Order: sequence, then C-alpha cells, then structure tokens
Amino acid sequence: DAASSPVLDRGAEVPILEPEAGAAWIGRHIGSFKLLRVIGRGGMGTVFEAEQERPRRRVALKVMRHGFGGERARARFEYEAEILARLQHPAIAQVYEAATFDDNGKEQPYFAMELIAGGRPLDAYAAERELDTEARLQLIEGVCEAVHHGHQRGVVHRDLKPPNVLVDRTGQAKLIDFGIARAEGTELHATLTSDSANLIGTLSYIAPEQLDGGGAAIDTRVDVYALGVILFQLMTGRLPLDISGLPLGQATDLIRRQEPPRLSTLELDSDLPIDLDWIAHRAMAKDPEDRYASAQELRDDLARLRQGEPVLAGPPSTAYRLRKFVRRNRAAVAAAMVMALVLLGATVATSIGWRRAVQAEQLAEQRQNEAEQTTDELWEVAQLQFQLLAGARGNKNIKLAEVIEDWSQKLPATSLNDRTAAMLHAAIGASFYGLGLNDRALQEYKRANELLGDNAAAMPRISRIVRTGQARVLLGIGRNAQAEPLLRDALEEMHEAGDGGPYEEARMRVTLGSLLLESRRFEEAKGHYEFAIPHLDRVNGKEHYTAIRARRGLGLALQGLGNHEEAEQIYSDLCELAARHLGEEDMDTVSTRNTYAVFLLEQRRLEQALAQFRTLRRTSVKTVGMAHPQTTRILINQAVCHERMKNYAQAETIYRQILEARTAADTPTEQIDLITNFNLAVALHRQPGEAKKREALTVLDAMLVDATEMMPADSWRLAVFRQHRGIVLRKLERLDEAEAELERSRVVLEDKLGDADGRTRTNWAELAKLYEQWDKPEEAARYKAKLDVKQ
Repeated sequence: DAASSPVLDRGAEVPILEPEAGAAWIGRHIGSFKLLRVIGRGGMGTVFEAEQERPRRRVALKVMRHGFGGERARARFEYEAEILARLQHPAIAQVYEAATFDDNGKEQPYFAMELIAGGRPLDAYAAERELDTEARLQLIEGVCEAVHHGHQRGVVHRDLKPPNVLVDRTGQAKLIDFGIARAEGTELHATLTSDSANLIGTLSYIAPEQLDGGGAAIDTRVDVYALGVILFQLMTGRLPLDISGLPLGQATDLIRRQEPPRLSTLELDSDLPIDLDWIAHRAMAKDPEDRYASAQELRDDLARLRQGEPVLAGPPSTAYRLRKFVRRNRAAVAAAMVMALVLLGATVATSIGWRRAVQAEQLAEQRQNEAEQTTDELWEVAQLQFQLLAGARGNKNIKLAEVIEDWSQKLPATSLNDRTAAMLHAAIGASFYGLGLNDRALQEYKRANELLGDNAAAMPRISRIVRTGQARVLLGIGRNAQAEPLLRDALEEMHEAGDGGPYEEARMRVTLGSLLLESRRFEEAKGHYEFAIPHLDRVNGKEHYTAIRARRGLGLALQGLGNHEEAEQIYSDLCELAARHLGEEDMDTVSTRNTYAVFLLEQRRLEQALAQFRTLRRTSVKTVGMAHPQTTRILINQAVCHERMKNYAQAETIYRQILEARTAADTPTEQIDLITNFNLAVALHRQPGEAKKREALTVLDAMLVDATEMMPADSWRLAVFRQHRGIVLRKLERLDEAEAELERSRVVLEDKLGDADGRTRTNWAELAKLYEQWDKPEEAARYKAKLDVKQ
C-alpha cells in the first residue's frame, strides 16, 4: 500500500529465510494444483495463479514462506484459511481447499481460493474507470455488506484498506487477506490476539483504540472506522490524516487527537453532497460510541444518500456536543448537576426557591457573558498567532526564537485579560526553555507571576502551571533550592483544592522526581515516578515523550539505589521505543540515549559509551547547535569518558570547545558552565607539569566565585568543587590551604551524601594523601582506617 505506513504486525528482528517460492516453482504441482505464474507476494506467503485438475478451474494458491515467523506465523496462516472457509459471501474471496504438501522433508501449508479475474485494488479501479460519485458509493456499499457478513460470524478483519479489496472485471468487489483478522470461537483466538504490545493493522486505517493494544476493547467498530477512511480516500483521492514520514509516536498522537478534515472543506474536482460529510465524520469518530454501530448501518446510510432520503448521520447535535463537553469536564459538570438539582428542589419547595431560581438565571447570564468574553480572548490570541506567523512567511532565515521573542514583546499591547496573558507568557517561557534560552524563560515566568499578582489564589490551576514551569527551568540551571519549594507548594495546594486530577499531579511529580535525583534522594524519587507512569501511560500512551521521561527518571532512581540490571533494561527498552516513536533526532530520544551512555560510562564499559557519545554529539549539534545545554551535556560526558581512559589532553580540548561555543552564544552563566570549568580544571591538574596545575587553580578560583553566588553553602556539588581545589593545592604543595579546603568539603559531603558515597570516600583518600605528604602519619592513618571500613 504505497499511500500508507507499512503493516506493523511483525517482530523486531528480520528472520533468516530459506529461498522462498517464486518463478522457479512455475510448472510445479502442489496437490491437485499446477502453478502457472506468480500473482504477488505478501508478508506471510507467495500467491500463484494455479490450475486445478478436478474440477478444472483457475485458482489463487497461497503458499506460506519458508521459515517465516515460526509456529506463530504458521498458526496465523492456517487461521486465515479457517476464517475464509467459514465466510460465504459474493464479496468475499472463497476458499476451495486448505492442506499441506511435502517440500524437501518439511510440511508446508497452502490454501487455494477463488481467483479474482483482472482484480484491481479498490482505489485504483475507481480511478482507472473514472467512476462517478454514485458508482463509488455503490462499491463501498458492497464492501460494507461483506464486512457485516463477517461481523455476523464473529470475524473482525482489522486490516481493511483498498489493496485488500479487489474489484474484478465485472465490477464486483472482493474482500481478501484475513491474515490478521480476529475471530471469536476458534481455538487460535486466544493465542493470536493476546500480543497487545504490537500494533495490528496498517497505520493509516487503524482506529484510535487499536493503538492501545488488541484486547477486549477491539470490536467490529474498528472495521467501521477503516471503512470510513476508505470512503474518504475513495471520494477525495487522499487519506484523511497525512502521517507519511512521521515517527511512529507522532503518527499515533495524530490518529488519537486530530479530527480529519470535512470533505466540504477540500478543493475537489467534483461537488460532494453535504450529507457525505456527516457520514464520513460519524464512521471515523475517535470514540467508538460515536460511530455507526455496524457496517450495515453505514451501508444503509450510504444507500439513503444515493436515493435522496434523509440520512441518520448529521451535523453534531446538541446532545453530541454536550456529551463531548461532559467527557472533557467531568468534575465541573458533576458539580453543576448537583447545583442544578439543589436549585430545582428549592424552587419547587418554597418561595425562597423562586428567588434562587432568579439568582441562578442571573448566574447563567453571567456565565454566558464570561464564555463570550473567553471566546473573544481566544479569537484575539488566534489573530495574534496569525499575524506573527504570517509575518515570518517567505523569510527562510528567521529563527523560531525570533518569532517567540516578537510574540513576547507584543503581548503587553494586547487587550487580553491578565489570566490569559499570564498563560501565554508561561507558554512562551516553556518555548524559550526548550530552545535552551533559560534566562529568557525565567523572565517570561516572572512576567506571568506579576500578571497573576494577588489574584493567583483565585486562579489556582494557572498559578500552579506557572510555578511548575518556573521550577523546571530553575532545576535545569541547578537552582534546586529555589525550585523545590515551588513544586512542593504547588502539589500541596492541588491536593487541598482537589481540582488537578492524577494526570496533572503526575506531570508535577516527574519534575519533582528530577529534582530529587539531583539531590540523590533516590528512594523518594522512585516513589514519584512509580505514581506518575501509569497515569501518563493511560492519557498519552507509553510512547509519548512524557511517559518516556518518567521511565528514564525511574531508571536513574533504580541505578542510584544499586539496581543496575533493572536500570539497564529500562534504558535499553526506552532507547528503542523513543527512536521508533519520536525519531532519532528528537530531544527526548537524544536525552534517553545520553542517559544510557552515562550508565555504560559508570559501568566502565568505556568504548561502548564513547561510541554512543560521538554519535549523540553529531545529532545534537545538527539539531540544536553547539551552545545548547543538551549538546553541552553530551560533550561533557564524552570528555569524562576520555578522562576515564586517561586521555586528559583530549578531554581538555573538548571542554575548551564547549566554553568557546557558550561564550560565542553570549549565554548567561549557568550550572552547566560551572561544571564545564570544573571538569576542565580536573583535566588540567591530572596532566603532568606544574604549569597545568597552576592553570587548573586559576580556572577553579574563577569558577568558585560564580558557584558561591549560585549555590547554597551546604551544596554537595559546591563541596566537590572545593575538594578539587584542595587537591590542586596539595599537588602544588600548599598543604595548609589544601587541608582547609578538604576539611571544609568533608563536613558537607559526609552530611549530604553519607559515608558510603564515592565522593565522600574520595575526600578521605585525598586527606590521607595530604597527611602522608605532610608527614603526619597519625592523621593519615585515621582516614585510611575509615577507607578500610566496608560500607
């Protein structure tokens, strides 16, 4: 099917196959059939035109491919024959015989079925014959009848698409390829439908519920959805959703959330009846409950349309819109229903109820006015977006950051109320953060908070969104002490108000988990991720970037707790999942691969880690540039890998490249710059020569000025910075200064990281070296004894 994504019902690895059936088999006899020519090849077998001896007739004979998929594939091949044999309908290809034959000592299954003379795929046939609208509708009606026949016998096709509907020379459509159908009441049903981890079907024709696994939720309405897609394609010559070239994750998001365009909005060569809009819309409804209940209902509506009768489908009714509104706003609607019942009871019971009814009417009018105001605000937002994006048209050199900056500057001049403007500033802040412009992101969040001002308590959800976004940026630049209270207060307020729901809470907990990882509070972080993951999976699917980030955090928490095997399995699975669904160049794919490479680095699998970092560096520089924090993190990790391999000069070169790129980009000093300078100093003092050590001390002294301003005095990271200054001072034989720095660091590291942490033990080892060098054996022995205690 050239117009759609490939069938996804296959394993992750390509099997090794023996030579398959093909031209060399022409003239061969299989049972009572003589093979005449190859008609085509599919996923599971080769189809020949063959001649049967008794009765003499031409048939299509399908032979399973050698070695394909093992017993499971063989079972599915035989399953297809069984399904076709139970279906007897003029629009379904008939099975004449199913058996096995001996092929070099192997039992090879085949089945013979009706040969569709001159068969052409449904869409190709309609185009070649230049069929008018009525003729195309009649074709679809015939297909609907065949699908309904299967449904009545418990068979759901699950892979309906034009290539699986062949039209013969007489114009009779024939349904084929039941290889992934689902049939109730067969011994194979449980086996062949239990693998819910795989998508079954062709992506462009898959109903949204099929993306969540092939379980009990899959029923006949998935075929109704596919029939709607075929109807749309047959009438317009295009698919309703363009997913070509998209990574799997983006494609599935589109299928779940984006409504297909109305036929009446497309520029077509022919005018289609308006009722066809509503028929297609109903057949392709995202919610199965809103679709036609059966293929027969769809067929009957198409027949009514052709005959000029009123159709069941129509513009979305008030009830339909209300149902959609209720699903989106369950809590608010429930509260409104309670209030309505109370008011109704009071109205009937007493005269006070009458006054309340009048008040309710006034309140309803107020709510209507507010809704109209919100509509006006949304219109103004849309106009602003249009002006900004239209202004960029034709300018190939404009950058996204410039468009966002322009939007930020124009916002104060709009007439939007403070609530809406605050949300837009928060959205701009999130955009700047994604671009690595953290300073601008913080400015936008500050502006959002100013707009909320004293009214923040009256708009709690908006206030929480702003504070959570602000905390995310602060966490990204290492200002954890400022980020943590923002997150914890927002979580506490949400629990007290009870207005957030588990999904909103899950997003906040993932951010808090990141902060806890940085603070090495792994057990607490693990609990937050374990809460968040099922809620993110349920709302977005496990392939969504939010769920991938949460699982990556869980892996880091497990790694911190020493569960290395479990952590590695999570990283390995996530790398494959992210690449497949988000794309190789997506930031979350790159971050996931970087996390896994760091794990390999810490496990001393240095060659593997270095190869990963080199690939990631090329990808990140290409997509976000050399100065972006993502690229900086990868480069730092690559340099650390060189350090572990004793290639200190190579590490030094990489650190200098990072600092040059950051300086050229005129970025404000952030935690990542402190880490880069610190690592540069380490690479310098580990090289031979006093000059390198003096340069390392100069770098550390300058870096510590910024670090002392940016970090709290008891930060474990600041203690590590000071510890290395002590190491350099020891190497320069300034022993009293070295002792002061190492002792100052020891107090913080023992308190914050504990005696078992490698950084604390490094401090003890350095103190032991210092006292040995200083000829103070008793003090040296004291720290050696601490190192000898098994932690």
